Amino acid sequence: MTGQDGAALASYHHRRQEDARTALLSALGKIEAEIAEHGFYPDPEDRDKPCRLSQAEVLRRAGLSESYLRNARNKSLRKIVQDRLRALSKRSATTKAEAGKLRQDTLRYYEQALKQVSAQALRWKTDKAELEEKIRNLEAQIAGLQGAGNVVGFHSRDGEPS
Repeated sequence: MTGQDGAALASYHHRRQEDARTALLSALGKIEAEIAEHGFYPDPEDRDKPCRLSQAEVLRRAGLSESYLRNARNKSLRKIVQDRLRALSKRSATTKAEAGKLRQDTLRYYEQALKQVSAQALRWKTDKAELEEKIRNLEAQIAGLQGAGNVVGFHSRDGEPS
């Protein structure tokens, strides 16, 4: 094998490795989008059926063999995939059952928040009614005092009444 053949082979392997990396990261991005859309990881053939998300599933979606990430050359890529899968499992539900539980917990949270906001709005409405009543009473008192001649208006320095 000549030096040119060796360089061509190295270039070929480098391109192939970059293509595999791109395919893996693209597959992970698509999986994350599907989880965001469905609330769980759906089976690629049947969108209503949940599917277990694993490193093997990501490799399958990327069109690579299950042994691809076992190679020592791909150690950094394997760590990226594992970290993204770990973050996905912590951040969102990856199965339909988990998504259902998460949805129920979310509904309970919003129901509780709605009850709290409603109670606060009712308190504000009551406070507003009380304050409006006080304003009416004070306006009546002022009108009564002005009618009796007990209230004298003050003038500002420029001569206008305040």
